Amino acid sequence: MKKSFILYENYWKQIQLLDFEQCGRLFKAIFAHECGKELPKLDAITQMLYSVISDQLDREREKYEAVSKKRAEAGRKGAAVTNSAYAKKAAIADDNENEYENANENVNANEKENKTENEKKNENAVYEELPPDVSPATRQTYDRIMKNFFGLTPSQNSLDQYLNSDRKQDHAT
Repeated sequence: MKKSFILYENYWKQIQLLDFEQCGRLFKAIFAHECGKELPKLDAITQMLYSVISDQLDREREKYEAVSKKRAEAGRKGAAVTNSAYAKKAAIADDNENEYENANENVNANEKENKTENEKKNENAVYEELPPDVSPATRQTYDRIMKNFFGLTPSQNSLDQYLNSDRKQDHAT
């Protein structure tokens, strides 16, 4: 709702023709018109000037309301565009977050599977033997460490391979 109005100075010539009492009634009639109140009683000359001024005030109000409607509609459209842009960004962010969470779940699932597989392998594991040229004392120390700390023992096959490779080297020299 409009809370102000404009009086144009081009009415000054007509207002000068009124006496002070007529000017006061005209002034009160203009405010009553703009506030939607009941008009005071006006004489014919004051009524004629009031009708010219009130017509101008009505045109100004209509113009103001038309501009207000256009601006309100433009504001709603702008807000709709802005809100849809924010909604798109939020949707993209949600998608990215969901992809990140899914990727983390997949990584965690893969890590759990790998850990489980590694634990199974370690239960049945045959640790790698030392090369054949390692001294027997070092080999015993290594075997004890592997057994005590990791619970691993060399399989008979790997021992046989090392023993056979040691024998082959002895025969070759």
